[in-house]
Amino acid sequence: MQTYVEQAARAGLLVVQPRMGMPDPGTMAEGIAAVAGARARTLATITVDSYTRVEDLTGAAAALAAGRALNGFPLVNHGPQVTARVAAAAGRIPVQVRHGSARPAHIFEAMTEAGLAASEGGPVSYCLPYSRLPLAESVPAWADATRQFAEHSAQRGLRAHLETFGGCMLGQLCPPSLLVAISVLEAMFFAQHGITSLSLSYAQQTSPVQDIEALAALHHLADLFLPADVARHVVLYTYMGVYPATEAGAELLLDSSARIAVRGGAHRMIVKTVAEAHRIPTVAENVSALERAARAARHAVHDDTLPWAREADYETVCAEATRLITAVLDHGPDLGAGLRAAFAAGTLDVPFCLHRDNAGAARGAISDDGRLVWAATGNMPLPAADTARHAVTSSRLLGMLRHTADTHDLSAAALTRARAAAPHRIAVVGSGPRGLAVVERLAVRLRESAPKRPVEIVLVDKDEVGAGRVWRTDQNPVFLMNTACGEVTMFSGPADDGPARAGAGPSLGQWWAANDDCCPGPNAYAPRVLYGEYLGFFLQSVQDSLPDHATLRRHTGHVTALRAAGDTWRLSCSDGTLIDADRVILATGHPHPELPADQARFADFAHTRPALRHLRGDSAADMPLETIAPGTRTAVLGMGLTFYDVVAALTTGRGGHFAEGPDKALTYHPSGLEPVLIAGSRSGVPLPARGTNQKGPLWRYRARLFTPERVTALRARGPLDFRADLWPWLHAEMLLVHHATALRARHGDTAEQDYLRAATALVAAEGAEQAPHLLAGEARRHGGHDLPPLDIDALVRPFAGRSFPSPAAFTAALTRLIDDDLGHAGQGNLHGPRKAALDVLRDVRGTIRLAVDFGGLTRRSHHEDFLGWFAPLSSFLAAGPPAVRLRQTRALLAAGVLHVAGPAAEYGTDEATGRFTVGSPQVDGSLTHCDALIDARVPAPDLERDTAPLTRQLRAAGLWTPWPGGGVATTTSPFCPLTAQGTPAQGLYVLGIPSEGQRWFMQVGSARPGPWTGFTADADAIAADALTARPLPAARRVLEGTRG
Repeated sequence: MQTYVEQAARAGLLVVQPRMGMPDPGTMAEGIAAVAGARARTLATITVDSYTRVEDLTGAAAALAAGRALNGFPLVNHGPQVTARVAAAAGRIPVQVRHGSARPAHIFEAMTEAGLAASEGGPVSYCLPYSRLPLAESVPAWADATRQFAEHSAQRGLRAHLETFGGCMLGQLCPPSLLVAISVLEAMFFAQHGITSLSLSYAQQTSPVQDIEALAALHHLADLFLPADVARHVVLYTYMGVYPATEAGAELLLDSSARIAVRGGAHRMIVKTVAEAHRIPTVAENVSALERAARAARHAVHDDTLPWAREADYETVCAEATRLITAVLDHGPDLGAGLRAAFAAGTLDVPFCLHRDNAGAARGAISDDGRLVWAATGNMPLPAADTARHAVTSSRLLGMLRHTADTHDLSAAALTRARAAAPHRIAVVGSGPRGLAVVERLAVRLRESAPKRPVEIVLVDKDEVGAGRVWRTDQNPVFLMNTACGEVTMFSGPADDGPARAGAGPSLGQWWAANDDCCPGPNAYAPRVLYGEYLGFFLQSVQDSLPDHATLRRHTGHVTALRAAGDTWRLSCSDGTLIDADRVILATGHPHPELPADQARFADFAHTRPALRHLRGDSAADMPLETIAPGTRTAVLGMGLTFYDVVAALTTGRGGHFAEGPDKALTYHPSGLEPVLIAGSRSGVPLPARGTNQKGPLWRYRARLFTPERVTALRARGPLDFRADLWPWLHAEMLLVHHATALRARHGDTAEQDYLRAATALVAAEGAEQAPHLLAGEARRHGGHDLPPLDIDALVRPFAGRSFPSPAAFTAALTRLIDDDLGHAGQGNLHGPRKAALDVLRDVRGTIRLAVDFGGLTRRSHHEDFLGWFAPLSSFLAAGPPAVRLRQTRALLAAGVLHVAGPAAEYGTDEATGRFTVGSPQVDGSLTHCDALIDARVPAPDLERDTAPLTRQLRAAGLWTPWPGGGVATTTSPFCPLTAQGTPAQGLYVLGIPSEGQRWFMQVGSARPGPWTGFTADADAIAADALTARPLPAARRVLEGTRG
C-alpha cells in the first residue's frame, strides 16, 4: 500500500479512497471493482460490520443466516477464501480493511489469512469514541494484535500497514493540536510493536488554512518522533461531522477537502459523498465522489488562495502538539502505559467525549475567524484558554456542530446566485449509444459556436454512465456484437492528426487495434464488453473536448418522474435527487415490460414449483443464467441473437471450449457444467450467419430500384400498403443484386455492369410486379442460364411442409442447412450472391424508414405486413451473428449439449410431471420435458405494458402517448413526444428504442464511418434544437385513422 501511494505521489496524483462495506460478497466485490474502475487513482476499502467490530461473530452469523442487513462486510464469518475473492476484484489497486474495533486481533488474523495487510485504527481512537471498553483493556489488546499483525503479515510475504485514526477523534470540535498529537502517538505505538509502514490521519475541520497548518505540523512531528526506517504518509479525511444537506454544499466541502489535502501535502484522502447527510451512499455515489475529488485535486495545484504546507505558519499547532506528545513520553518508554497514564491524569483529554477514561474537562470552540480553539484545556499542558470569550453554551454547541454544514450550504447557495447567468442545462437520460450521440453533437456545436449562456450537460443513467445497460462493462466477455468492428463508430467525423474529440475520432476497429495487439482486424466482431469500453473512451474524449463555457456532469441514478416546472423540467431520481433542466432528452433504451399472457403462464407455473426455473426475455447479460444448474434440461424459446449469447454463457462461459480440427471444423469439449439445451423457434433454424465482410468501412450501396426518390414519390400518394406498394421494389432490388453478383463471379465486372444497366431500365419501365420474371430472363440473356434462385420464403421457413421421423433425422437436416449457410457466408457479403442480396436489407434501411416511419403505411399494413411479417423476416435474414456462432452451434449439436426441437416449436407445461415441455409437431419423438425455460427474445417496446416508473408517470401525466401497438408517438425531427392533447412537449425529446413502432429499427447501436446515417443525423437534430430552444409548432399525429 505504501509503495502504491508513493508512486502516485511521484506522479503528482492524490490517492482517493471511499468508506464502503456491504455484507454480500458479490455486492462487495462489485463495489470494489467500481472503485478500481473509477477515473481516479483510487484505493479500495472493505469496511466490516458492527457485529464483527465488537467480536460478536455469533450475531453476525445469525444475521447472515436470517438474511438481515448488516452495515458492513463480516470478514471473519465469510472466511479467508471468500474475502480473498472479494479483494481480487480490486485488480492492481490495494485494499484496506476498516473496522472500528477496540480489540482487532480477530480481524487482523482473518485479514492476513486472506492475503490483506492494510488496516487502520488505534488503541485510543478506536476505544474512546466507539467503545465502552476501558483503555486498560483496549491498549494491551491493540499491542498484542499489532505485534501479531506485523508477524503474520511477514510470514506471508506481506508488509503490514496501519493507519492511525487518532487524527479523527469524534470527527469535530477537537482543536488540531490534540488530533495531531494522538495521530503521532498512535503511529509511535504501531512502530513500537513492529509496524514499519504506516499512515497518519488528520480529519478536515473548520478552517482550511488551519488544516494546512495542522498537516504541516503532522509531517514535521512524524519526522521528529518516528524511526527513520518506518515508511509513512499522511491521509486526510473529508469532514467527519454534520455534513451539508444540499448537494451543492456537499460538493463544495468535498472540493475544499481535496484542495486542503494537496496543499497540505497529504498523499491520500478518505472521501465522502453528497448523500452523507441523508443516508448510506450508493456505490455509484462513492465513485462519483472519488472522481470529483480527483478533479478538484488536479485543480488545487494551481490554486493560489490557499498556502502550501511549506508556506504555512504551523508553530502554534506544532508547539501544542509537541507538549501533549512529550507529556505522554514522560511516563516512560512504553507508549501503551504512557497513553493510559496520560488519560488518567487528564494530560490528554478529548473534548465532548463521554468515555469513562476521558477526563471530560477540555472544551473546543470555533472562533470568529472559523478556527478551532481551546475553550477549556482542563489538566492538559497547554496555555490557558480564554474561557470567557469562548464559553460553550448548549445553543452555541448546537451552532458549532452545524457550523461547517451550514457554512458550505450557504456558500454554495451564494455562489449559485452570484453567477452572471444560470447555465442552460440539458439533461440526457440514458447513456447508451443514442444518448451519447446527442452529447457528442452538443459538444461539437458548442465548440463551433459559443452560446449566450453557459451550458451544462447532465448525463444520467441508472446502470453505467457512459455505456448504459446493454453495453455495460461488467458483462460476460463471451457476448459478441453482430456488426464488424470496422463498421462501427460513435464519432461524427473521422480521426485526424489531433486527439480524439467531439466530431473526430477512431472507429471501434481503429480504437481496438490501437489498444490491443491481438485485435483480429476491422472485420472482426468485438465482444459487447469491449464496445462498452469504447463508449467510455468516446464519452471521456467528448467531455475532455468541451469548451470553457460548457460542462458535463455524470449522474448515476434511476429517473422515476419528469414534470414541468415553469419553463423548465424537473427530473426526480429514486434516491431523492432532483435535477432541473431546460431541455431533456429521453433515450432510455430497452424496456422491461409486463409479461404477456403466453409468457406469464410459464412464470406462474414456475413460481409455484421451486425446482423449476423460468427466465424472462431480456438481454442475456441481465438474465440470471447462473441459476441454471449443470445438467438441467433447459428449453430455450427463440433462436435469434440473444439465443447465441445465452448459449455462449452456458457453454464457453462455464469453462467449455472449442477446438479446430484440420478440416477447420470445430469440436466442442464440455466442462461438465453445462445444462442440456433444447431450443426452438417458428423456423426451427438458428439465425443465419452474416456473410464474411468484404465491404470497407466507407463502402456504401447505391440502390437502383428501391431508391429514396421512388419511395418519396410513392409516399406522396398517401399511406401505402407495404406488400403491394413497397415490397415488390425492395424484393426486386435484392434479386437484382443476387443475379448481378452471380454474373460477376462467372463472367466478370463487365457482364455485371451490362446486366445492371439493362435490368434496371427494364424493371423501371415494366414495373416491379413483373421483376422476378424480368430479372431472371435478363440474367439468362447475359449468360446466367442456371443461376441458383433467391427464394425468400424458403430461406425464412426452410422446413415448411416437411416432417421428420426422429430428432436425429431433423438434426442431420439442420446440420446440412447450417453447412449450406456457412458456405454462403464464406463467399462473403460482396462476392457471394446470397449474402450480398440479403445485405441489401441492411444497406437500404434508411430508405425503408423513409417509406414507413411516421405513418407512411396504412394502419393495417403497418401492423400486419410490416411489423407482423417484414420486420421479423428482415431480422432473420439480415441481422445475423458472425459465422463463428454457426460453426459453434454445429459443434454443440454434435456434442449433444444443444438440441433443436424442430420447426413450429411448441412450448407448454405438464401438470402431471410439474415440468415444462418443448417439441415440434413436424418431428416425431421431439417432445421433451424440461426443468428450466429461458425466453431468449428481447421484449419489444410497449407503453401499455412497460413497468418503468418513469414511463408510467409520463403516461399518466399525458406527456407520452402511445403509437398504436408500439412505442412513443413523436413529431418528426427533432422528435418531441406528442402529448395527450396532440401537441409537442416542447423542450422534451425522445430518441431510440422508446420510439420503436412509429419509427423502425431504433435499436441500432452505432453509426458507420463515413457519411452520416440517420443515427448521427437524429442526434444532431436534437442537439441543435436543444441548444437553440426554438418553439415547435403544434402538430397532430399522422397515423391513418387519427386525422380529424
